[in-house]
Amino acid sequence: MTQEFKYGEIEDWNDVDVKSGSNYMKLEQGNNVVRIITQPYVFTVCWIKDPQGVPRKVRSACLPTCPLVKRGDKLQKRWYVGAINRRSGKAEILEISSQIVSALKDLASDPDWGNPKGYDVDIRRGAPGSQPLYRVIAKPAKPLTDDDKTLAARFVEETDFVKMTKPPTPEEVVDRLVAIEGGQARGNAGGGGNAGSGKPGLDPNLFSFDNEQI
Repeated sequence: MTQEFKYGEIEDWNDVDVKSGSNYMKLEQGNNVVRIITQPYVFTVCWIKDPQGVPRKVRSACLPTCPLVKRGDKLQKRWYVGAINRRSGKAEILEISSQIVSALKDLASDPDWGNPKGYDVDIRRGAPGSQPLYRVIAKPAKPLTDDDKTLAARFVEETDFVKMTKPPTPEEVVDRLVAIEGGQARGNAGGGGNAGSGKPGLDPNLFSFDNEQI
């Protein structure tokens, strides 16, 4: 079913829906059973702390001229995959770290399992501070249902991972850093644009407020 986005006046308070409607899946502590339905799409990020000490995720331009590269900040690879969330029954965007990707890669290279798109996996998240934080358990192989296939086909049609993982420009990275750390906007640092505004006009996919760093 196509997601409905409402706007304007709501006549009855009982009709207020406070859920965000986000298509992103959050891995909860405990069991997270999913079916991977796409190939992985890689991008590179760095974690920068704001003045309150909260880590903010910034996408790298993946160029020698990227401010993160020039500053020597630690870069990490992240991946997007499409997944059917068995808890919600929806096809969602799942962002995963190297720990989960390595486990999926091990399954894919195991002749007893093969491509993770052929079976469900349970991504088990431990308590904060657990090592490892995630364990990936393969479930018995079974074909997708017709409803699963419909969900997957619609998701693939509507989700542009190539666009989502396209690196920002170095100028956009500068603007994002200004928004997090303060200082000069790129208009005062040899570029053009929103000098002193501290409000870069960026694609929201360039960063997120997830403080998951592992």
